[in-house]
Amino acid sequence: MKKQIKPTDSELEILQILWQHGPLPVRVVNEMLTTKSGEEIGYTTTLKLMQIMTDKNIRHLPVVDQGKVCGIISIGDVVRSIIEEQQNVIEHLEQYISGT
Repeated sequence: MKKQIKPTDSELEILQILWQHGPLPVRVVNEMLTTKSGEEIGYTTTLKLMQIMTDKNIRHLPVVDQGKVCGIISIGDVVRSIIEEQQNVIEHLEQYISGT
Protein backbone atom coordinates (compact mmCIF):
# COMPACT_ATOMS: atom_id res chain seq x y z
CA MET A 1 0.00 0.00 0.00
CA LYS A 2 1.34 3.38 -1.00
CA LYS A 3 1.63 5.89 1.85
CA GLN A 4 -0.44 9.00 1.17
CA ILE A 5 1.42 12.25 1.82
CA LYS A 6 -0.74 15.04 3.17
CA PRO A 7 0.37 18.68 3.19
CA THR A 8 0.91 20.32 6.54
CA ASP A 9 -1.23 23.23 7.64
CA SER A 10 1.76 25.48 7.01
CA GLU A 11 2.13 24.21 3.45
CA LEU A 12 -1.56 24.81 2.81
CA GLU A 13 -1.32 28.36 4.12
CA ILE A 14 1.66 29.13 1.90
CA LEU A 15 -0.23 27.79 -1.08
CA GLN A 16 -3.19 29.95 -0.16
CA ILE A 17 -1.05 33.11 -0.18
CA LEU A 18 0.57 32.20 -3.46
CA TRP A 19 -2.86 31.41 -4.93
CA GLN A 20 -4.18 34.81 -3.83
CA HIS A 21 -1.14 36.87 -4.86
CA GLY A 22 0.50 34.82 -7.59
CA PRO A 23 4.23 34.10 -7.77
CA LEU A 24 6.11 36.14 -5.18
CA PRO A 25 9.80 36.51 -4.39
CA VAL A 26 10.87 35.12 -1.04
CA ARG A 27 11.51 38.67 0.19
CA VAL A 28 7.93 39.73 -0.53
CA VAL A 29 6.45 36.66 1.14
CA ASN A 30 8.72 37.29 4.11
CA GLU A 31 7.49 40.89 4.36
CA MET A 32 3.92 39.59 4.51
CA LEU A 33 4.69 37.34 7.44
CA THR A 34 4.04 38.29 11.02
CA THR A 35 4.13 36.39 14.24
CA LYS A 36 1.00 35.96 16.36
CA SER A 37 2.04 39.05 18.32
CA GLY A 38 2.13 41.10 15.13
CA GLU A 39 5.91 41.47 15.05
CA GLU A 40 7.59 41.13 11.70
CA ILE A 41 9.78 38.12 11.11
CA GLY A 42 13.29 38.81 9.86
CA TYR A 43 14.17 38.45 6.20
CA THR A 44 15.75 35.12 5.27
CA THR A 45 18.11 35.14 2.30
CA THR A 46 17.97 32.55 -0.43
CA LEU A 47 21.43 31.35 0.59
CA LYS A 48 20.20 30.81 4.17
CA LEU A 49 17.17 28.91 2.86
CA MET A 50 19.47 26.73 0.76
CA GLN A 51 21.68 26.09 3.80
CA ILE A 52 18.68 25.06 5.92
CA MET A 53 17.33 22.78 3.18
CA THR A 54 20.74 21.17 2.65
CA ASP A 55 21.54 20.73 6.35
CA LYS A 56 18.16 19.17 7.10
CA ASN A 57 17.91 17.30 3.79
CA ILE A 58 14.50 18.76 2.95
CA ARG A 59 13.08 20.00 -0.35
CA HIS A 60 10.31 22.32 0.86
CA LEU A 61 9.92 24.94 3.60
CA PRO A 62 6.65 26.49 4.73
CA VAL A 63 6.08 30.23 4.69
CA VAL A 64 4.03 31.14 7.76
CA ASP A 65 1.81 34.19 8.20
CA GLN A 66 0.18 34.88 11.56
CA GLY A 67 0.80 31.33 12.65
CA LYS A 68 -0.69 29.91 9.47
CA VAL A 69 1.08 28.52 6.43
CA CYS A 70 0.58 30.77 3.46
CA GLY A 71 2.96 29.17 0.99
CA ILE A 72 5.75 26.75 0.32
CA ILE A 73 9.25 27.44 -0.92
CA SER A 74 10.85 24.58 -2.82
CA ILE A 75 14.52 23.94 -3.44
CA GLY A 76 13.77 24.70 -7.09
CA ASP A 77 12.51 28.17 -6.10
CA VAL A 78 15.69 28.77 -4.12
CA VAL A 79 18.01 27.57 -6.89
CA ARG A 80 16.13 29.63 -9.49
CA SER A 81 16.43 32.73 -7.30
CA ILE A 82 20.16 32.23 -6.77
CA ILE A 83 20.70 31.76 -10.52
CA GLU A 84 18.83 35.02 -11.19
CA GLU A 85 20.90 36.84 -8.57
CA GLN A 86 24.14 35.51 -10.09
CA GLN A 87 23.04 36.52 -13.58
CA ASN A 88 22.41 40.07 -12.31
CA VAL A 89 25.86 40.20 -10.72
CA ILE A 90 27.46 38.98 -13.95
CA GLU A 91 25.59 41.58 -16.00
CA HIS A 92 26.65 44.39 -13.66
CA LEU A 93 30.27 43.24 -13.70
CA GLU A 94 30.25 43.04 -17.51
CA GLN A 95 28.82 46.57 -17.70
CA TYR A 96 31.43 47.81 -15.24
CA ILE A 97 34.29 46.20 -17.17
CA SER A 98 33.06 47.49 -20.53
CA GLY A 99 32.46 50.96 -19.10
CA THR A 100 28.80 51.18 -20.10
